[in-house]
Amino acid sequence: MQRNRIDFSKNSKLKSNANSLPQRSINIIKPKTVAKPRSFRLRDVDIERLESALKRVNYENDTVLFNRTDLVRGLIMIAHQTSTKKLLNSIRSSW
Repeated sequence: MQRNRIDFSKNSKLKSNANSLPQRSINIIKPKTVAKPRSFRLRDVDIERLESALKRVNYENDTVLFNRTDLVRGLIMIAHQTSTKKLLNSIRSSW
């Protein structure tokens, strides 16, 4: 029994059925904001304070270990929620 050769130049039934189906768009959830890298120059005292605060936070938390970036984000939220006078006093006392 001899088989027929496949003619690849012709459209197949599968290809024609696929072309007739409506195209669906893929809904990919994109983050609203993209994190941008920032760098800061910290003194040795500032790094020690940051590490100390990170150790205290991780000691109190039982679920997940936080890193420095998480701590800085939390500190930014605290700064956002506190009064400007308290923030200025903290900045001045850090010199």
